[in-house]
Parts: sequence; structure tokens; C-alpha cells
Amino acid sequence: MADEDLRRSVTDELSADPRLSVDADLTVSVADGDVTLRGTVVTQRDKLEATEAARRVPGVTSVKDEIEVRGRTDADLRADVVEELAIGHIPASVGAEVNEGTVTLTGRVDRQDHRDAAAFIAKVVPGVVDVENHIEVTGQVPTSDVEYSTSSAVDEIAERDAALPGAQDEAHREIGTRLAAAARRIEQVRAASEASGNVVQFRMERYLEALESDAIDAHSRLTAISDVRSYDGKILRREIAAIESGVAVAEAKLDAARAAERDDHRGEADAEIRAQKIEARGIRAVFEGTFGTKGHASESATSEEHPADD
Repeated sequence: MADEDLRRSVTDELSADPRLSVDADLTVSVADGDVTLRGTVVTQRDKLEATEAARRVPGVTSVKDEIEVRGRTDADLRADVVEELAIGHIPASVGAEVNEGTVTLTGRVDRQDHRDAAAFIAKVVPGVVDVENHIEVTGQVPTSDVEYSTSSAVDEIAERDAALPGAQDEAHREIGTRLAAAARRIEQVRAASEASGNVVQFRMERYLEALESDAIDAHSRLTAISDVRSYDGKILRREIAAIESGVAVAEAKLDAARAAERDDHRGEADAEIRAQKIEARGIRAVFEGTFGTKGHASESATSEEHPADD
């Protein structure tokens, strides 16, 4: 392949790489198949990705890296990692050092899921190239022994008959059936996230706890409402629709977390975009007042998006 053709191929590969920051400003030169990359990028990850992208192009014999990293320093990156670890409730005994974008985690924790979660949190901080996890586990707590205060209550909702005591009218049964179906889906997402491992479970926890709490609250209010056609019933119907939409978002978030665990960046991005679209439809439906109609937005969102795998 002629050097000019190879230069265009490398340039096209860099432009098409979704993992390379749009702020990267690179030039490519080629001599007898040897590629030289010059210019600037924002992070060490961009620098690494650019050289790997160039090496993927057929006909490239070598890649010389003359790229400069501008913007955030290792000290800045370390501050970001430490802040994210604190936000993620990782014990203060965990420390982090950064060298050319590679994060080294040290310290001790009592649980394996804290060790895994710390590595996951550090890995997804923008600019991090790699993570070396040297955290020691001093007393592992098996995932199966961890109790969730709300999951058993949600499971009870899912098992209840749609015909609730003292409420035999069709409208009451319909709303009870919808709530029970949503509770079943919450349990499916919970089980699927736990089956995937500690890191996925950690990432999903904040979504599932909120959904479980909302479902339990909605169920207790449903049993107390004698006429779901009342104003209180209409409000409850709208909230249940919001739960249904939230479950669909959680299912998409689960797909994103699984993709991230596989290092499938494109799959993770697609799932996150799907979650955002579902959430936007749910919010729009609230303002348009369509939750009280037969074909509410959350049902259409559910039909369009596949549920999480068991």
C-alpha cells in the first residue's frame, strides 16, 4: 500500500474510533509503512487509544508516538479518583496513586465487593488508562449473606393476587396487576445483577433500592384506597406508571453495566442511550398528562425495550 493511502487509512481509523476524545488534535505521517503520530490529546487514555488504533490498520509496520498530553495531570486525575471513591462509599483505608494515567489502588477492606467496586469506580474515571488493584481483603463477606431490607417485601408484592382484599372492581384489579408485574421485573433485575457479580450489583444498587421503596409505598397505598377512581387513585396510577418506566430504565442500565464489565464500550454506550430515551419518554409523559390513559408512555417504552435477562 502506498504511504499516502496508508496515511488516509490511519487518519480514517482515528476519526472513527469512538473511544478517542473529540478534542484530540492529531496529524499522521507515513514513511515506508512506519507511522508517526503527532499532536495533542486530553488524556493518557487518548494517547494510548490513538497508538492502538494506528496499529490496527493493515499495512502499518510500526507506530512512533510523539503525542503530547495536555490538560489534566496525574495529580488532577488522582484527586478525581479519590473523590469518586468517597462518593461510592469505599472505605477511607483505600489509597490511590497515579502514574501516566495508570491508577494503583492500595489498602485494606473487609469485603470483596468493596475491593471490586473500588477498581470499577477508578476504571471509569475519565482519563484513567488502567487500574492495578492491590487492595487486600481482610474479611470477605459472601454476596449471598448480604441482606436487602426491601427485596423480600417486593417479592411479596409480586406474589400477591391482583384481586386485593376489599377491592374487587376492575380498575382496582388492573392497577394491582400492573404493580405486581413491575415488582416481578424489579426482582428479575435484582437477580440478574447479583448473578453478574459484585461490580454490576454495586452499580445497580442505587436504581433498584429506589424502585423497591417506591413499589412498597405504592402497594401500601393501594391497599388503603377504596376507590382507585378517586383523585388519590389517579395520583397512584401515575406513580405506578413512573415505576414501570423506571424498571425499563434499570433494565437498560443493567445492560450497560454488563457491557462495561466486558469492556464492550459500544454496547455500554448504546444501552446508556436507550436508558436516557426511556427516561425522557417517561418524563415527557408526566408533563403531557398521559399516564392516566390506556396507552401510557411506560407501556410503550416497555414494549420497545427488551427486559433484562434472568
